[in-house]
Amino acid sequence: MAFDSIFPFLPSSAGTPPQLFPYDVVIHTAFPGVVFEGTEPNALYQEIREVNGCLWLVTNAQYNENLLQWDQEVNQNTTLPAYALELCDGAMTRYYSPATLIPDTPITWTPLWTVTATGLMDSTPLEITGASDPMNQLQVTWDPGPAIAPVAREVDITDIDSSPNSLLDNLVVNSVQVWAVNKEGVLVAGDIPVARITGLTPFPGFNDVTLTGTTTVDGPADFNGPVVMNDGLTVTAGATTLEGTLDSTAGSTLAGGTTVTGGEAVTGGLTTDTLGVTGTTTFHGDVSIDPGHTITIGGTTPVVTLESLNSSIAITQVSTTEYNIETVVAAAVYPVQRVFIRVPVGTATPFSQTLTMSTLLGPVTQHYQLYASAGWPLAAGGIMTMTGSGGTWETPTSFNNPSGVDIIDLGGTATGGETPSVVWTANNANGTNTSDIIFQIIAYPV
Repeated sequence: MAFDSIFPFLPSSAGTPPQLFPYDVVIHTAFPGVVFEGTEPNALYQEIREVNGCLWLVTNAQYNENLLQWDQEVNQNTTLPAYALELCDGAMTRYYSPATLIPDTPITWTPLWTVTATGLMDSTPLEITGASDPMNQLQVTWDPGPAIAPVAREVDITDIDSSPNSLLDNLVVNSVQVWAVNKEGVLVAGDIPVARITGLTPFPGFNDVTLTGTTTVDGPADFNGPVVMNDGLTVTAGATTLEGTLDSTAGSTLAGGTTVTGGEAVTGGLTTDTLGVTGTTTFHGDVSIDPGHTITIGGTTPVVTLESLNSSIAITQVSTTEYNIETVVAAAVYPVQRVFIRVPVGTATPFSQTLTMSTLLGPVTQHYQLYASAGWPLAAGGIMTMTGSGGTWETPTSFNNPSGVDIIDLGGTATGGETPSVVWTANNANGTNTSDIIFQIIAYPV
């Protein structure tokens, strides 16, 4: 009888039974698997196995069904690493484990690369301690002809509804974002050196420049045309020469002081901490003095008498040649604050209620007198208590008085910024109250 030879999967000798399965092979057991033990030199143990619903393709490790663990045993080379590919719940994960060196030692799998069931990919290579190839490589030869334009990499996003801060590219080093491009294609993190920008006119040969961020000029700046500052101009040192006009719609801060020798006309308002004028200054509008600030008029000869037409301006003559003109800061007036609740007829006891005021107005120097009160128609054995917090309250009160509708109150003090609160409890032997009751806290400014 002759046998067909399908080398190398079937024997070539007619006298050897063929290793051919003309039907499916079913392995029906816990943790079914197939083992490949090569006999060639330097062969490594290979295993395909199902473990807890997941399919594993493993090199140089095996599944120990007794200890329920992956390990390296006598059939594996314990001086070499182990590798595995796991297919589980639609996901695919590639693992690595260092050599265990000792047989039956459990494998410590480290995931290197994962594709989730929804197609998300995550690559976490081992720590690089020496020279290595790039983490991601694409090596391809393009030769389709001049009419064909290949694409090496493409990210095609269908943006239905996402944050404006969504990123197409995000590079991070030591938890610091060093390069990021948003979904509009704008670079939002990272720097491009000027020397790497093709076609840019070298500084300072440029015109009509719009600067939207912070611009620092370390040397002299000479502007021969109009300069429009929409967000302020800060001059910290040196001299600034403006041969044209300066139009600052948001205000300019001159930290080094401004000296005006030829006269200055201010028509739209001028805000300054210190203004030294050597010539004549003409104000075409009103002069506004913020509360607490002064105007000092000095000279070498006695000045004319100055007086205030109302109490909002205080004028003090310091000497025969100097006056102080100061706006009067009016004391803040804070209202009485009150919070209350109404306990309706028929409310059963025991009853407990916490009442908390809004934060008191004013600074900590503003003081308040606190008063809290409530009532209940007590009978024999009835008792009420009241305890305060959020301020300085009197000792909590508690009493038992069967004389009818009894009032309990509590006093205290607080300052601006504190939040007074009072807890009131009542236990009436008669069961329910027979009339509406007001529970309140009042804060009187003092």
